[in-house]
Amino acid sequence: MVRGLLGSLWRSPDYTPADLVRTVAKVTSTQTALLPELAHLYLGTLLPSIDTPVVLVQGQNDQVAPGHSAQHYFDMLHAPSKELV
Repeated sequence: MVRGLLGSLWRSPDYTPADLVRTVAKVTSTQTALLPELAHLYLGTLLPSIDTPVVLVQGQNDQVAPGHSAQHYFDMLHAPSKELV
């Protein structure tokens, strides 16, 4: 994920090498702060139903957020209508 982001920034004329350094630092600090909490988050308990239509978007080749997790949540979620794309 970070490698793809850095590649995009590197190829863009809108970002400098200093921007790349700041990005890596911020991504690292964000992951350090959030990942321990997110590792124990289960949407099935936190949000088992939603009163509005839901569209979940899941990348077919996503290596960071596996599709089976989205599929599992989609299957158990109660909503007026729902779609997994």
